[in-house]
Amino acid sequence: SGALMGYTGLDVPAAVALVATVVALAAGAVAPFAFKLAGMRMPSLPSSAGQLQEGIDPYAGDEVAERTELAGRWVTALFA
Repeated sequence: SGALMGYTGLDVPAAVALVATVVALAAGAVAPFAFKLAGMRMPSLPSSAGQLQEGIDPYAGDEVAERTELAGRWVTALFA
């Protein structure tokens, strides 16, 4: 945040608030990104009662467990 203060002329509290906001917003994108990198898909929410019965075939449990572990490793790597 020292470089940010030098380039923008912000005082310390404003620079810290800006950096914290950017980090918080970026951190919120890590889990969905890791989920996608692990090859998992999140279907969109249904918009009608008829759509509740579409595509409800269950996933194989071992595949879900494997991809969940992979997504967890991606989250760890992206936060490192």
